[in-house]
Amino acid sequence: MMKKILVLTFLLSLCCGISYAQAKTWELTVSPEGRGPTGTTFKSVTEARDAIRKMRKEGKLQGAGRVTIHGGHYLLTEPLRFTAEDGTEEGVVHYVAHPMGKPLFSAGEKITGWTAGENGIWQTKLPEVAAGKWYFEQLFIGGRRAKRATLRGEEDKLFIAKPEDVRQDKPVPNAKASGVLQYLKISDSLLAKLAKLSEEELADTYFLIHHKWNSTRRHILRLDKEKKELVFRGKPYSSWAGWQKGIYQLENFKDALDEPGEWFLARDGMLYYKPLPGEKLTTFEAIAPKHCEELLLLRGEPGKPVKNISLTGLTFNYSKVSVPRGGDGPSQAANYLSAAVILDHAENIVLRDCEFSHLGRYGVWFRAGVQNCTLANSRVSDTGGGGVRIGETARINIDKKTTRADYQPALTKNNTVHNCIIRDGGKLYPDAVGVLVGHSGGNKVLHNDISNFAYSGVSVGWVWGYGKSLAIKNSVEFNRIHHIGDGRLSDMGGVYLLSPTQGTRVCNNVIHDVISKTYGGWGLYTDEGSSDVLMENNLVYRCKSSNFHQHYGKDNVIRNNILAFGKEYQLQATRVEQHTSFTFENNIVLFTTPSELLPKGRWEKLNIKMNKNCYWRMTADGKPSPFTFGGKTFEQWQKLGRDADSILADPLFVAPLKDDFRLQENSPVKKIGFKPFDYSRAGLEKE
Repeated sequence: MMKKILVLTFLLSLCCGISYAQAKTWELTVSPEGRGPTGTTFKSVTEARDAIRKMRKEGKLQGAGRVTIHGGHYLLTEPLRFTAEDGTEEGVVHYVAHPMGKPLFSAGEKITGWTAGENGIWQTKLPEVAAGKWYFEQLFIGGRRAKRATLRGEEDKLFIAKPEDVRQDKPVPNAKASGVLQYLKISDSLLAKLAKLSEEELADTYFLIHHKWNSTRRHILRLDKEKKELVFRGKPYSSWAGWQKGIYQLENFKDALDEPGEWFLARDGMLYYKPLPGEKLTTFEAIAPKHCEELLLLRGEPGKPVKNISLTGLTFNYSKVSVPRGGDGPSQAANYLSAAVILDHAENIVLRDCEFSHLGRYGVWFRAGVQNCTLANSRVSDTGGGGVRIGETARINIDKKTTRADYQPALTKNNTVHNCIIRDGGKLYPDAVGVLVGHSGGNKVLHNDISNFAYSGVSVGWVWGYGKSLAIKNSVEFNRIHHIGDGRLSDMGGVYLLSPTQGTRVCNNVIHDVISKTYGGWGLYTDEGSSDVLMENNLVYRCKSSNFHQHYGKDNVIRNNILAFGKEYQLQATRVEQHTSFTFENNIVLFTTPSELLPKGRWEKLNIKMNKNCYWRMTADGKPSPFTFGGKTFEQWQKLGRDADSILADPLFVAPLKDDFRLQENSPVKKIGFKPFDYSRAGLEKE
């Protein structure tokens, strides 16, 4: 598919080149070999970019143009940069992959010299690591992210008996700067392993703990052998950052190298790898990130944006990352992470048919002052953090304009993420999300396939409560969001909203298999003051806690959705408020277990509007099965003013247990005003 798109793009650009030529446009070429006419072909995009700058200053180059980039490997020892002087008001400058090749921009380096060592472990010596000039925290084998040597604390075999056994010093006034000491009891078996390590080796070993919806990573400060405790230093934990039982792991020491596919790098330069079955030294390829954390930067300045640049068909991979000595987290959505590709003060930038993979942090970030920019038909995958970020999450006070003098002119808005595959993220920072929209409005997240993140799929908003928010009028539509959460974190959503997000639309998405550790595996999730949101024509199924949950919010509308097979409940709501929390109408709710449609408790007190819905509980063989509304019969429920015109009836889907939610012609849902929608349109658009 990608190659076909590139060929069509190139042919179209050739056709457009005729009109470009008439408009005094130009074309240059980039090739690793530097072949071609002198003065028009360059060995790197940076050389071509600099030549364009020079020729423009000399008056030899004007208007729009194209740089055709031949296939091959382009080593990045520093990020590829574009600034305001690289765009033009006279038209778009296109950097386009040649249709017969794949330009690969990489900051990684191949690792060779492997030999078979003891116990089936392969090894190689890296002089630059031994000399202190290089150290890495990611390794990729045959294009696959290898797992760092890890011991897991499942079922209390290695670490603590109860989460409350973790303790920390009392915070002091300057604790945010210096941190406090934290202590973790360990087992005798783990003590024996760690007692062998030197102080330097202990300092390279780090501990990963999963809280409810975020994670902490800490290097070991010391080992207290007498008390059988690991000691860390870090920012004190808040009450909401509780430690979940059984979800701990200790990484990066040689004795943890005990499973195929794991690796360990020692400071003396020895790199060890335990091969997977079938891997052979003769065909083995290992790559480690080496040169830079950012791969592509498009950065203008306030009032002087970089604009009108298009990059098509390019691949960027192998960006590095390192855990700081003070550790990381916890922070929601891993919002402290930067990205491999960053846009600042940018307008009308297009990244199309590109691939961003094997990255240390987030993939692409439309950060400060980014407007009318597009990421389309691209793949963002295998990231240490999340997929795509739009806008910032820095603390701001909108009523006082800003806490930073340049914030208002630097607003990010009206950007698009369209027809992209965004998957396999959170490899190092599991609390990162597929698409994170912060203080930014008017953005469109359309027709994407978002999957395999440990936390939420799409997260919109960054204000807790009913204060003013910039995250308004965003659209999350026609996406396929699936396999979110892998049982490590909690309190997540396929689509997660927080803060007043007036005019935001969450429509025509397919969301399924959202699985949390404990509570909070939700498909549609309105949290922390979400207001005036429309959720319509979504198909949501197989979510652990329920398919829809509202913590608290105002005047949200959940209409004409199919909500099926919630594992614990079908609908949940938490806070009772005086205003109308939400309207729930024209929806189909289908489930098998449990017998409660709603949890017992607050539902009869909530200020909500529920009507013209279809509810049905079925057994595995399709037969009806009784259920209650939070312990109440349907008649008792209706006496509360709920669902006066709703029905209890089989909606007659074609084969719901096989994920076929098409309605049969004789479906009774016409009685409730349900309007069938084509959920097959969600996800990537067909050519």
